[in-house]
This record gives sequence, C-alpha cells and structure tokens, in this order.
Amino acid sequence: MTFPRLFPGQILIDDQIGHRVVLDPGQSLTLGRAADFPLGMDDGFMHRVFLQVWDTDGTWMITNRGSRMAASIQPRAENSFSQSRLGPGASLPLPLGRSAAVFATSVTTYEIDVTVAATLRPPTGGTGAGRVGEAPMTVGELILNEEQVDPLRALAAPLVRRPGTDLSEVPTVRDLEQTLGWSQKKVNTKIDYLSKLLGNSGVRGFSARNGNAPTRRLTLARYAQENYWSLRKQV
Repeated sequence: MTFPRLFPGQILIDDQIGHRVVLDPGQSLTLGRAADFPLGMDDGFMHRVFLQVWDTDGTWMITNRGSRMAASIQPRAENSFSQSRLGPGASLPLPLGRSAAVFATSVTTYEIDVTVAATLRPPTGGTGAGRVGEAPMTVGELILNEEQVDPLRALAAPLVRRPGTDLSEVPTVRDLEQTLGWSQKKVNTKIDYLSKLLGNSGVRGFSARNGNAPTRRLTLARYAQENYWSLRKQV
C-alpha cells in the first residue's frame, strides 16, 4: 500500500480499509457515522459525530464529541510508550509520529491510524539542564532483567495484538505456565515479586494493600500494555 508523502505539520488519518485523508495546519475533520470522515456507517451504536481532529498553533488535537464512548490513543512511534484515555468531552494533543485511536461499540472494535508529520526532536539541553546533575537521583529507578520482562510481555501480548480488547483476554496463570514453560509456583511468585518491585519503584496501583493475586495479574497486564514498546527494547 502506497501512503501519501507527508510534509512537516501535516497529519494523515487512515481507517486501514482504504479511506484516508491528509490535513494541512489550520484544517479540521470530524469522524463518525455522519461526519466528514465516515466510521461505522452500518453500526447504529456509533455516534454520528464522534471524534474531531483539529490544529491549534501547530499542535494537532483530538476531541471526543460523543456522549458515552471513550477512545484510547495509543502511540506507535519508536520512542513513545504510553497511551491516553479520551473520554466524552475531553481533548488531547496527538503525539508526533504514528499513533492509533482505538474504540469500540458492542458491534465491533475500530482502530484509526493517525500520523503527525514532524522533523522536530526535543532539545538536548535547555533551561535547567545544568542543574540536573546537582539534583538527587530519582527514587525508584526500575531495571528489569529478561526473566522479569518475559511474563510482562506475555501478559500484555493479547491486549497489544488486539487493541480495544478488555482484561478478560489477559492470560491466566495456566496460560503463562504454558507460554513461559514455568511451574505454577514460579508464575505466582514472579507476579507477586513484580508487583512488589513496581510498588517500591513508585508505580501507582501496586501497593501491598491492592487486591488479591488475580487483581495483581490484571494490574500487571495493564501496566505491561502501556509500557509494551519500552519492554521490547529493555533486554
């Protein structure tokens, strides 16, 4: 498939089924069942106008104009690892490079590719750079070895492979035993250890008071999904 050439400042929106459009700075586009960019034409649960992509002073924004559906903005660029939730009425800046807007009705899951073209990179210095070496080191630096990364990747795999799926697709302990070739005891021990490690590193949601073993497994899966591209590079 040949994609149009993008110039700095432009944005490409692609529904992956043959419909795509390039916007120039200053332009705006709505997406939905009865919008500029059609989505879910035969899906009655799709909002007539759901998302709007627009430019403000050189920054591409996305707004949820729906009333009940949320979207997940998932960066796909090489150096972007986190995702953002876009609830009804909310607006977010779109990341540079390629990302995906993922959302679902009871009929199906949608994934729209969005590419923001830019050649700019963050500056290496700047105000305050000279003070970094004087500040205390950040508490809770997290360095994982391969045996710690492997279960995180396995937990996140179905969520990354099928964006928009819910936590019911997270591998069970038995699934992890088969995927990793580990015993049940080793899988459970590793889940407990990783949860404690992340909690001690300041990652929210992993305190000792938070839930039972299944809850820790699901929380680890969500963390791994949000950090999946970073985990792929870590070992």
